[in-house]
Amino acid sequence: MNTRRLLMTVLLCHWSSVAVGQSDLTVDKSHMSGLFEAHAARIESWRQGDVLIKVKSSGSGGLFGVPPGPDKEELLTEEAGYTRFIFDLDQKKYLVVKRTQGTATVFDGLGNQLGDPVKAGVNSVGIYDAERGLCLLKRSDGKVQDLMRIMRSDEMFIGMAGVNSFMGLGFKPQPQEGWRSQFTIWQDLSRHGHIDGIRSIENVGQNRYQVLSVKELPGRGPGGTRVITEWDVKRQVPVHFTHYAGVKSDPEKPFSVNPQASHLAEWGEFHGEWLPKLARGMARQAVLFQGKDYGNKLEFEIQVHWFSLNQEIPDEAFDVEVLRDVDKQTALLDPSCFEEK
Repeated sequence: MNTRRLLMTVLLCHWSSVAVGQSDLTVDKSHMSGLFEAHAARIESWRQGDVLIKVKSSGSGGLFGVPPGPDKEELLTEEAGYTRFIFDLDQKKYLVVKRTQGTATVFDGLGNQLGDPVKAGVNSVGIYDAERGLCLLKRSDGKVQDLMRIMRSDEMFIGMAGVNSFMGLGFKPQPQEGWRSQFTIWQDLSRHGHIDGIRSIENVGQNRYQVLSVKELPGRGPGGTRVITEWDVKRQVPVHFTHYAGVKSDPEKPFSVNPQASHLAEWGEFHGEWLPKLARGMARQAVLFQGKDYGNKLEFEIQVHWFSLNQEIPDEAFDVEVLRDVDKQTALLDPSCFEEK
């Protein structure tokens, strides 16, 4: 048993022993900090896997720096697509197949459409295999690029290939966006779960606790970030996340009431392990479109279907022939697994 799995086993066994014989758990800062740590260890134990990720989003927002009126343009966006991600983090072997379609439409301040909607999409396939020295990415234009010489790390490849940060469901500000490594997620959980960063804990339901965490920004006066997470302490998973950024971090002082991001997360049991399954939420972000900056409020839904976890991935899963086999790519993105059984 490796160090990661040993740590996760010890931490989760501790929490399981706390839960025995109790219908509603009572926690303090020390216990809650331990739960953050246990969850980080759980995520770090996901070493091999095969997942299909479904993402859809819609956003709207006005042009920055323009007061309300006829000249206040509004950008509406929609995007939907699928990503198949087969990974072996220990062997540094990955396959990413991604297809998305989206549109962007601009309206003036009176609701009149300005020009035709702009369509865009992604149709890409990537393979990374450290042992074979492979780092190939087939873009939407059909060209295959060999990126091994410029790729600084396998994590960089996963991000460039467009894998969503599904491992951070329940705790990542914008899980529909690009890849964040397990180490980065661990850093987030460690920062906000540190006993000195936890300001308050509130029981909000049976086995449900809401945690307010604060991170000060040195040299920024009253600046900081404030995170509110809700945990199912029986299953030991985060189920609701709200992030306030660039605001006063002290909850006793005035602060913005509009969160930077928020989402609900659902978990499913897969071979005895609780795994991220679904997230719905919103995120505020700046969008550059046709040379103009818009403040977009994005609503998103991300679903994850697990085909395997911590099982050996066969070598043929990383066969370079998939770069040319469109039928194989289509089969890997078959959405029928998301249909109601």
